[in-house]
Amino acid sequence: MVDFSFDFKDIKKYEQKNSKNTLRVCNPTRSFIKYLDDKKQLRITKFLGTT
Repeated sequence: MVDFSFDFKDIKKYEQKNSKNTLRVCNPTRSFIKYLDDKKQLRITKFLGTT
Protein backbone atom coordinates (compact mmCIF):
# COMPACT_ATOMS: atom_id res chain seq x y z
CA MET A 1 0.00 0.00 0.00
CA VAL A 2 1.32 3.41 -0.97
CA ASP A 3 1.30 6.20 1.59
CA PHE A 4 0.46 9.62 0.15
CA SER A 5 1.14 12.84 1.99
CA PHE A 6 -1.22 15.65 1.07
CA ASP A 7 -3.83 17.65 2.88
CA PHE A 8 -7.12 19.33 2.15
CA LYS A 9 -5.36 22.55 1.09
CA ASP A 10 -3.57 20.67 -1.71
CA ILE A 11 -6.84 19.14 -2.87
CA LYS A 12 -8.62 22.49 -2.85
CA LYS A 13 -5.82 24.29 -4.73
CA TYR A 14 -5.65 21.56 -7.37
CA GLU A 15 -9.41 21.52 -7.97
CA GLN A 16 -9.53 25.33 -8.24
CA LYS A 17 -6.62 25.36 -10.68
CA ASN A 18 -7.81 22.43 -12.82
CA SER A 19 -11.20 21.13 -13.80
CA LYS A 20 -10.21 17.57 -12.90
CA ASN A 21 -11.02 15.47 -9.83
CA THR A 22 -8.33 14.72 -7.29
CA LEU A 23 -9.65 11.48 -5.86
CA ARG A 24 -11.21 8.44 -7.43
CA VAL A 25 -12.43 5.64 -5.14
CA CYS A 26 -10.37 7.01 -2.23
CA ASN A 27 -7.17 7.01 -4.30
CA PRO A 28 -5.54 10.08 -5.85
CA THR A 29 -5.68 10.35 -9.62
CA ARG A 30 -2.51 10.23 -11.69
CA SER A 31 -2.80 13.90 -12.64
CA PHE A 32 -3.06 14.88 -8.95
CA ILE A 33 0.00 12.77 -8.08
CA LYS A 34 1.91 14.50 -10.89
CA TYR A 35 0.76 17.90 -9.56
CA LEU A 36 2.08 17.02 -6.08
CA ASP A 37 5.41 15.84 -7.52
CA ASP A 38 5.78 19.02 -9.58
CA LYS A 39 5.00 21.07 -6.48
CA LYS A 40 7.79 19.33 -4.54
CA GLN A 41 10.26 19.87 -7.38
CA LEU A 42 9.35 23.56 -7.51
CA ARG A 43 10.09 23.89 -3.78
CA ILE A 44 13.52 22.29 -4.29
CA THR A 45 14.28 24.61 -7.20
CA LYS A 46 13.29 27.69 -5.20
CA PHE A 47 15.44 26.52 -2.26
CA LEU A 48 18.48 26.09 -4.48
CA GLY A 49 17.93 29.55 -5.96
CA THR A 50 17.83 28.45 -9.58
CA THR A 51 14.73 29.54 -11.46
